[in-house]
Amino acid sequence: VVGGGVVGSSVAISVVPWRESSYPFIVVTRQVALHVAMRAPELEVCVVEQDPSYASCSATRSAGGLRQQFGLRENVLLSMYGAEWLHSGLAQAAGPPSADEEDSCYCDPCFRECGYLTLAKPGAQADALKSAHSMQVDAGAEWITWLDSDALAARFPWLDSTHCVGTFGERNEGYFDAWSVLKTTMDAAKRRGVHYISGRCDAIDARTEQRARIVPSNDDDDGGKTPHSISFGRAVLAAGAYSRTLVPSIPVAPRKRCIFVVDTDQRDTAPPYDAPLTIDVTGTYFRGDCSRFLCGVSPDASADADPDVDTTAGGPDEWFGVDYGLFDDKVWPALAERVPAFESLKVQAAWAGFYELNTLDHNGIVGFHPDSGDRLILATGFSGHGLQHAPGVGRAVSELILAGKYETIDLSRLGFERVLTQTPLEEYAIY
Repeated sequence: VVGGGVVGSSVAISVVPWRESSYPFIVVTRQVALHVAMRAPELEVCVVEQDPSYASCSATRSAGGLRQQFGLRENVLLSMYGAEWLHSGLAQAAGPPSADEEDSCYCDPCFRECGYLTLAKPGAQADALKSAHSMQVDAGAEWITWLDSDALAARFPWLDSTHCVGTFGERNEGYFDAWSVLKTTMDAAKRRGVHYISGRCDAIDARTEQRARIVPSNDDDDGGKTPHSISFGRAVLAAGAYSRTLVPSIPVAPRKRCIFVVDTDQRDTAPPYDAPLTIDVTGTYFRGDCSRFLCGVSPDASADADPDVDTTAGGPDEWFGVDYGLFDDKVWPALAERVPAFESLKVQAAWAGFYELNTLDHNGIVGFHPDSGDRLILATGFSGHGLQHAPGVGRAVSELILAGKYETIDLSRLGFERVLTQTPLEEYAIY
């Protein structure tokens, strides 16, 4: 597996000796590695991760949300499985302690089912939300409730619900600790024999030589970083925002997203700290976070260019500078209009991370690359919802590898073919 971002088990703690190696599968994703190992423990699987510290990982720099309120049925189903995974699947994958362990490798993800509240203004926006809500319920997410303006006001008195409607997830939606999910997935995969290599994959040939070149993270005895060659049977590319550096034909690019930590002194009329993740009609969002709030918004398209990032140099401090002007110009005005108590918001902290944005249609790309002879599988481009979809995508890719077809959620429409024909499969609910 190449890449250790939101989709797979990519904490490369153990460094395999730098030698000529061969694996049936080389994976760059936590969840794919774990699901393959769970289904076929006899296979040798290796995960390559360039950032074992996870300092630049998209997952740990996200808001850690889970929702079924999407516009595409496949995304709803993936998030339904994501909730199931948080409730029980992750603990089952971790299993009981082994003979030489005192404790299980399971870390409680602390899934807080505070729900998502998605707002829409009358007209086309409300029509789209209504249509999506009907599809979500039909897909099985019957816990998502439609609320008109009066119902919003009664349910959420801190909200100015004038001229808007909304949908609210009564359960199976909320937020969780991303690091706990990453750590448990990685440890569970390692216990099943998955190998981890700390290094950067800078070249991959899936069609002819079936080899990948890895530049190790650690210096060798001569103080350099001598590249290491790995041969493989099949490779899974899940390098997140950096996937395009290995396969330029993938329309996936990094996009910076900023998260602001805020609070207000108007506690009497402010939302509770366990308020749902609320998405305003402008796309601006906020949610409670213990004794504070998190908030953010995607920049306008004209200001949302590829960041100038060289992942072979520098580090997070250089890559992830926070755009405080975004808070002043877009986030604060929108929140103050929607939640009157937020007129006195104060920023306490902030950070930034990358979306792995699929510039074609904001949807994941999952399946075989057509130029690889069925030896390279893509799992990338999830545009901000990779963390919550990682369990379902990991399971789906393991099915593709081991059974040759999807057995649970059919992700055929997310294949690379739509990239070749330039036929977008739009997901509108990207924030």
